[in-house]
Amino acid sequence: MKVSVIKERERGCGRRRPGGVYLVSEPGSGILPLFVLIDPPVLYGGEHFRGAVQIDLDAVLERLPEDEWLVGASRARYDRQSLAAEEIERWGMSLKERVKIGIGLDGLKDLRMVNYKVIGSQLRGLSRLKLGKVQGEIPKAFQRLQEGDLQGLLACLWRIWRNCPPKQRFPAKTHIQCCMYYLNAIWDSMWLEEAASG
Repeated sequence: MKVSVIKERERGCGRRRPGGVYLVSEPGSGILPLFVLIDPPVLYGGEHFRGAVQIDLDAVLERLPEDEWLVGASRARYDRQSLAAEEIERWGMSLKERVKIGIGLDGLKDLRMVNYKVIGSQLRGLSRLKLGKVQGEIPKAFQRLQEGDLQGLLACLWRIWRNCPPKQRFPAKTHIQCCMYYLNAIWDSMWLEEAASG
């Protein structure tokens, strides 16, 4: 097989990485196939990627689950995104964001219920607002309250705040902040006040 070095100028999508091996075949030359038929095809049901993704071709051909295809930087990015999604579900925001605004996880250990009735009435007040897509978080918040999952309730409150329609922000803030206060999530309540005024 003949190998030649081609010097090329910068492309619109960036430069090739030094040290990488890039194979090119002229149509009909027989050096590299124009396509490889995989029958039956390996279907991909994941999200669309804007850039290149590093995968393990053996994992694809062995038809392993899609999350096992990724390697290198693509694997690291996927793991970071999965962790952030898990943190948002668990705490209402990513841990990185909680630390950035000064609300550490230690504050979540101090959660204690003061008054179920007050929190329940504030959640009912929230349910009367027109919150659009985020309205679905309110039944989850009630469920967390009934289960005594205070951390989960706090996460629901943050998701409601973050996705609240702009016109409903002020009335929603009052209810959310009251719930946070009665959860003894004082730092969260104070930061919400700052976020709402800023």
